[in-house]
Amino acid sequence: MHHLHETVTDQKNNLHGVNARVKLLTTASMLILVLMSNGIIFPVSVILLCLIAATWSKVPLKQYIHRFSEPAFIAFVIFILKAFSSGNDVLLTLPAFGWRLTVTSQGLIEGALIGSRVLASVSLLVILGLTTPFIKLLSALSWLRVPKTLMDIFMLAYRYIFVLMDDAQVIYKSQKNRLGYVGVLRGLRSFGTLTGSVILRALDQSMTTTTAMVQRGYTGRFHYQQDNETEPREVAWAVLSVVVISLYFLIVEGVAP
Repeated sequence: MHHLHETVTDQKNNLHGVNARVKLLTTASMLILVLMSNGIIFPVSVILLCLIAATWSKVPLKQYIHRFSEPAFIAFVIFILKAFSSGNDVLLTLPAFGWRLTVTSQGLIEGALIGSRVLASVSLLVILGLTTPFIKLLSALSWLRVPKTLMDIFMLAYRYIFVLMDDAQVIYKSQKNRLGYVGVLRGLRSFGTLTGSVILRALDQSMTTTTAMVQRGYTGRFHYQQDNETEPREVAWAVLSVVVISLYFLIVEGVAP
């Protein structure tokens, strides 16, 4: 299996060399603005901006779409649920299994707002993840004084999630070769077996890893290499970008700067 950290974050792109601390703080600032937005104009603008940034940074479009597809499906489900669940101004009534489902204008607006926020937030995180190696993100989080225990969990989870994915893929291929997914009921049983096997392997792996770390002198703390010094021009560009985006946010939200 070609792992994510081997195929994307190790490749050079136009944002690869930018200090991770600068990218992390800029992304966090834009994420706060997205969550504060009261309309869909700003989140949609952020989505388009991230797509432009991905193209300019020479990020593989296939990888970007793959990362974006599952959150987009979740946002679509949220949009549909909100459209049928709230509001008084009925736009459409649909019969379904003896029930009458109503689509309201308030529900459509709320669903579009929540969905656009989700997609904009995911777009920011996808760009950050595709242009920054994970170890540099850990260094940036260490610089921001994120609790060490949480960072250790991040690192171990990132390391062993790919191991478990490989194990799951081996089990799935073995089940598929034995016709384990022929039919709905048989497929559900096979999937349950796969899930249980992965959970048991995760528990075994955790105990094995703990024993190996203790035998190698682990004292409860990892040491993270600090990123290179931040260049003034990177800070200047980051500050300028945040200021411009903040002004645009105030304009589209109808707040006088």
